Amino acid sequence: MTPWIQGNDGPGNYSYLRSAFIDKDIDFQNEKEYYNQTRKISSIRQDPNTGEYYSQYPFGTSLMWMPYFLAAHLFAIFTDFPSNGYSEPYVYMISIGSAVNGFIALLLILRMLSKYFEKNVALLSTISIWFASSLFY
Repeated sequence: MTPWIQGNDGPGNYSYLRSAFIDKDIDFQNEKEYYNQTRKISSIRQDPNTGEYYSQYPFGTSLMWMPYFLAAHLFAIFTDFPSNGYSEPYVYMISIGSAVNGFIALLLILRMLSKYFEKNVALLSTISIWFASSLFY
């Protein structure tokens, strides 16, 4: 695991949560500035007409991460970690949340396929879906 929400997709997806819960707004300017300190990201953009910042991604991933974000936020509040949405508890809980949600999805796929196919076929198909995912990217 890395100590940041990495790549281009991660910050674009995560910004909804951090902005809504920490900043109490949906303006992504400070998220863009934060992430651009270490690397340039293009998933948070500025509208040339309004000057407002937005994420190019929908907020669905943020909804799936919300329970993990809230757990990290509570942990940060009651410990010495900054409750700013960027500290280690947030990053690790989002990473764990992604893994847990992915595993649950695989179990649901296996269950669904098992209704229509033999168990060996369903299992092999589920494993194939797992290896074809972006997990190893």
